[in-house]
Amino acid sequence: MTKVLALVAALMVSGCTPDKYLHMAAGVGAGAVGDEVLGGRGCELAIAVGLAKELIDPVFSTLDLLATSVYCLTLLKEISNEN
Repeated sequence: MTKVLALVAALMVSGCTPDKYLHMAAGVGAGAVGDEVLGGRGCELAIAVGLAKELIDPVFSTLDLLATSVYCLTLLKEISNEN
């Protein structure tokens, strides 16, 4: 399962514009801070940051929100390791 997620993520990233890389970097940074400061709430913080940014933008971009939320893929890996 983890290999499939890694492959899907790699395919998604390979076609990204530079803007999406910035969104991913912001989401990973927010997620890492959330995990350290908020006790493991990195995924929620990454989504919140992405959503807040898109609500401020004149045009809401679902792809930008998804790129910012890429940190949540680490949560899927942790869930699969628990089972």
